[in-house]
Amino acid sequence: MEKLRRRLLESATKQSDFVETFTAIDREFDKKHNGQIDLSEFLQQLRPPMSERRQKAISNLFDSIDVNEDDQITIMDLKTKFADQLKPTKRRSSQNIDDALRHFLNKFNTPGQHDGIIDRAEFFGSCSMLSATIKEDIYFEHVLRSLFDFRFINK
Repeated sequence: MEKLRRRLLESATKQSDFVETFTAIDREFDKKHNGQIDLSEFLQQLRPPMSERRQKAISNLFDSIDVNEDDQITIMDLKTKFADQLKPTKRRSSQNIDDALRHFLNKFNTPGQHDGIIDRAEFFGSCSMLSATIKEDIYFEHVLRSLFDFRFINK
């Protein structure tokens, strides 16, 4: 990002300078090398790196939800992990629960790839977006605990 900032500041009014600047921007942000910069690529480059403590908290959370330990979170993992909270009642059917869980999982999916399966990279990507909005590590852990009703296990 610092290179990008420097390049923009150094840009003069000559057209060749602008072309060079936008080429540098493209190289910096277009990680899929498809000639386009999508929102997720842009935001990935802007967010600050996470501390080791936050990475460990996210990893522990992922492991606690990945009940069958296949390195993916699916509807079945969520149903197993949160079985007591998800029991069908007169007001909510099994189908409504499945729809709600699918909707929840899609929040973590890579945009355009709503397959109902969240791998570790997708989970980390979503949590790192949250991390970028929270200043203190301890508060970040508190937010994760609150969102997922989770007690961190030291591994």
